[in-house]
This record gives sequence, C-alpha cells and structure tokens, in this order.
Amino acid sequence: MKKILFLSLFISFKMFGQTPKIDVVVGDTENVNGIRAVLKPTNPTNIYTAITGENNSTNGNGYGVRGFHSGSGSGVFGGSISGVGVYGESAFGGGVSGFSAESSGVFGSSDTGIGGQFTSSNSGYALKTEGKVEFRGLNGAGTNKFLKSTNSNGNAEWSDLLPYSQTSTSTSALLKITNTSTSGYNGIQGETFSSGLGFGIHGIANSTTPSGPNAGVWGKNSSTNSLGYGVGGTHSGTGAAVRGETTNGIGGSFESTNGYSIQTSGKIKFAG
Repeated sequence: MKKILFLSLFISFKMFGQTPKIDVVVGDTENVNGIRAVLKPTNPTNIYTAITGENNSTNGNGYGVRGFHSGSGSGVFGGSISGVGVYGESAFGGGVSGFSAESSGVFGSSDTGIGGQFTSSNSGYALKTEGKVEFRGLNGAGTNKFLKSTNSNGNAEWSDLLPYSQTSTSTSALLKITNTSTSGYNGIQGETFSSGLGFGIHGIANSTTPSGPNAGVWGKNSSTNSLGYGVGGTHSGTGAAVRGETTNGIGGSFESTNGYSIQTSGKIKFAG
C-alpha cells in the first residue's frame, strides 16, 4: 500500500506539479530516521549509492545533496569501517568545500590516526592556505619558535630558535647570508655581553693537518681602492683591537704582493 501511494504521488507530481517536492516529517515523539535507504549487495561490481542526489545546474547555484542541522550536530554525516566517510570529487573546483563564519569550515579528528591528510600525486600542492595558520596541541608552543622535526616519520614540535646547532656534510657553504643594501649595514652581526672569554663571533678550523691556509675566521674585501679592510677591529678601551695568539707558531702573519705588509699610524710598542 505504501509503495502504491508513493508511486501515485510521484506520478501526480510529474504530471501536474509545478515544483515537485516530497516532504518527510518525523514527529516530535518519534526517534526514527526521516529517510532510510539500504543497499544490500556486499560485493557490488560497480559503484552504487543508497541515495543519489543530482543537480543539473550549469552555474554555481544549488546542491546535489544538502543537509542542515539546527543545533550543534552535523548537517551531513558520513561513516565507513575502513574506507572514506565522506568523499568529494571535482574536475576543476573543490572536491570538498566547507565554510564557517566563526568556527571550522572543515573539521577532522581522530583518536589514534590522522585527523586530516592531504596528498598530491603530481606537481600540485598537497596543502595550500590563504591567511593565517595556527597549530595547536604541539609540545612547547610559544612566541618566536619554529617547528622542528623530531623523527623520520615527520613528527614535529615547537622549539626555540636559539641556541641552534646542526651538523651536516656539504661541498658548499652551509650558511650564506647576503645583504644587498649599499647603505652600510652588516651581513652578520654578533654580540655578547660576557664579562670574560666571550666572543661576538667565534670561528674554529678543526683540521689538525690542513693542506692549505685554513682559517677560523676569514675576511675578504673586494674594494679596488685603498679603503676598507678584509678584517677590521676596534677597541673602546686601552686593549688590542685585533689579537693573534699561538703557542709555538706566529702570532700574526702579513703578506702583500706589491703593497705594504704592515702599515702603522701612531706609536709602536714591543713587549716580551
């Protein structure tokens, strides 16, 4: 009887209705589904759906399937034992799109798995964002920190920018900083407030059997006139602006092919 009534309603809508619509209303005291469709084949040979919605609109209006919830529940819910709960696909647009005025447009969560996973099989982007990005639930969150990988699985945690230490093998410079400004600013500036044995910049050449003139700190000046220094130093007190020290070698070595090896302005003091 129910099938006959439904068929009669459908035929009448098809023939006479201007806006075909079927309303299924569940009473306030009934705890049942509004519409329930069951697809019973356990091993289908094609992709079938228990409920299919289709919208033939050629513009951006309308939905194939739409769900709405008046409370804090879900407008559309999808579940799967081992597959995908909700799947969206689009040739040129978004496979899944979400919007929220004050909360999460798209929300994913998991107990022991992954709340959200994004992949790109070709040269596209697995994840692209526009606007701010916020990370929660990671250890050590705070201001002026960066995400550091903690293992080969890609796990990360917040870490302080400094102190920083890294060891790597490379045939080129591991760190190169270039300041292209011509207004007299530094490429690298190091400062220390230590009252003893502190260095603004400390360089170490670790080879004990070098085959060439290795240097802990090396300076080069590309000037073609007489201005500037390869390495310069100043001292605000009565100490030495530049110091060289060695146990058995030479404290300072100066060479010049055509110019002067040493040029002084002021008094010279020999001690020791």
